[in-house]
Amino acid sequence: MLMKNCLLFLAAIFFLTESRAQSDTAVVSPVPLTVFQVQAVDKVVLLKWSIQETEDFKSFDIERSEDGINFTKVGSKLAISKGSNADYDFVDATPKQNVSLRYRLKLISKDGISVYSDLKEARVSEMQIVVRLKQNPVRNNIEVELTAASARQASLTVVSQNGLQVATQTFRLSTGINQLSLSAQSLLQGLYQLVVEAGSERKTLSFIKE
Repeated sequence: MLMKNCLLFLAAIFFLTESRAQSDTAVVSPVPLTVFQVQAVDKVVLLKWSIQETEDFKSFDIERSEDGINFTKVGSKLAISKGSNADYDFVDATPKQNVSLRYRLKLISKDGISVYSDLKEARVSEMQIVVRLKQNPVRNNIEVELTAASARQASLTVVSQNGLQVATQTFRLSTGINQLSLSAQSLLQGLYQLVVEAGSERKTLSFIKE
């Protein structure tokens, strides 16, 4: 009985030693990304990445999180079958606005093993102004309808084809729809650019003076 207990004890020590040795030698392979960029462009988010050793991978899942904890797959890309570096891009066309979004890549190898990239963050700001010309071509006045999400100051600047500022005026906007008018009587006939600036936003519209 004593001999049996000794054998069981030795077997347990051997098992624990082997398990620890296997655990100590386990290494997490680094993600072979040479580039991973995430950028908000207008109302979408553009992702770009480059990877080495593409022949080892089958596909890439693009995942997005709105809270930094729960991630949702928003798209995928098949791997390019070549040994050298490969470049990829993906457009997230439905990001939530005014939220700090976090993105990561799930790299899926041909043998089914998956690894994740680092997190990248982007934020799509809600547009604060919407501008339209009420008449085009223009005669006596440049009539503009500007919708603002909040009260602020805005400027209208007319730029000629030569890049010269030929007229400018500042307005105080109220929340909602604003009707703005800028005199065009001093303008010669031709094509012009109307530059509308409000805070950090800038809109450019083309118009013809008759």
